[in-house]
Amino acid sequence: MSSILSQAFGQPVALLNSGRFQHNGLLLPGAWLAAYTPLDGAMLLTTDPPQGFLGVAPAVLTSSLDHGHITFNFTNLSGMDLKVELRAAPSPAAQAPVHIFATSRNHTGNPLPISLAFSWQDLAGKAPLACRPEAQGMTIRLGDGSRIQAACSYPRTRFSCCAGWDPAGTGEEVWDDYFAYGELSGQQSASTASAVCAHALVAPDDNFALSIKLEISGPP
Repeated sequence: MSSILSQAFGQPVALLNSGRFQHNGLLLPGAWLAAYTPLDGAMLLTTDPPQGFLGVAPAVLTSSLDHGHITFNFTNLSGMDLKVELRAAPSPAAQAPVHIFATSRNHTGNPLPISLAFSWQDLAGKAPLACRPEAQGMTIRLGDGSRIQAACSYPRTRFSCCAGWDPAGTGEEVWDDYFAYGELSGQQSASTASAVCAHALVAPDDNFALSIKLEISGPP
């Protein structure tokens, strides 16, 4: 399972069963998925979070690989059911983006704030260029040419971003606000990781989904 992103991009980027990303065999502290509800709190969707972040217990996460599609299921959460799917082209020559679909369901009997977030790290160590709002989404361009496109069609979804946080530090500039409110600060600074999140008040039994199109550039 760990080689699927490497196969898609011809790059030494890998996804592990724990939900962590690697580049050249080294973990990427600035690359992750996260989720938030007031009942569950904020959590990175990995059993091996970077220092300073909270992850999920191993019993919560199961994963599977089927024809180039990776699926992570997160169960036994207090506020929601959650599934994350990653799809990449099977050919190294395709140079196609990775598509990430995070789908949550409010399994409580009341409206519930839910937030889904994604962060990626510039592989060349450059600062991000811009965080740009789009119709029903947001786009972040990184200095190495990588691009994150986030989209969500749920009514009254709010998007926020943190364009420029330091993956070599404590992560407080991105994590403190997300941990407290399930949203990001909107700051932009000359650092090398960028995050985007979608936040909405989700009706009982409704699904709330975030789609990510990730185009990876940077050094081999």
